Amino acid sequence: RASNISTPLTDRLLQELKDRMDGKTSPQKKRINSFMSKMIRDNQSRPSRPSSRTPAEELPINYQAFENYAAARGGAVVSRAARHANDPSFNLESAAGQARRRATKNIVDRILQTGDDDQISLALLEALNHKSIRPYMKRIYGEQNSEQSAVGRIAVDGMKALTERIANSKSDGGRRQECRALLKMIGMTLTEAAELQGVSERAVIRQVFPNFSRRSAQRILKKAGEKRKRFEEEELCEF
Repeated sequence: RASNISTPLTDRLLQELKDRMDGKTSPQKKRINSFMSKMIRDNQSRPSRPSSRTPAEELPINYQAFENYAAARGGAVVSRAARHANDPSFNLESAAGQARRRATKNIVDRILQTGDDDQISLALLEALNHKSIRPYMKRIYGEQNSEQSAVGRIAVDGMKALTERIANSKSDGGRRQECRALLKMIGMTLTEAAELQGVSERAVIRQVFPNFSRRSAQRILKKAGEKRKRFEEEELCEF
């Protein structure tokens, strides 16, 4: 199968060759002429490929995608707002929402019609791992991971700012009970999660408790771990 080689130069060369072959009568030359005519038609009808393209899985999710109509293969995207520009009653947000929900329902309905629970689970697993669907899954997971990382950085920065202020307030007459409780709560949010994710205690101390001595930070995390365990094992009314 011939690839898309359409350029002004190749189109001109093909046309010159075709012109030279016109009028020839041998079967072989007729076949060559027919082949070149087909290549010219294919190159003229096939959209040119951009020189560089971002792989689909690296693109962020476009949450306004349904504000446009689905583009025909090789065609341009058509805006719903532009198509209904003369309709004062048109609501873009409502129309896009309806289109998104309709598309989602179509996918969900087809999945649920696959069979019983086990069949749905297996078919869905294989569909998500299918080579034609994999780029979309990578794009979705990339978006989720990127968002989770961003929120995680905000959380770490916020906790670090709180611990820094508490550490610097020690010279103002010691830490009050509320400050100690806040430090323990910060530690509670980190201890078990860090252990499950394979994050070392040293990494937690460097990122969240950099203004405390290592021994003080370890003591805070140890007490926080003990309280976290009580929190998970006891009734909340008794905690």
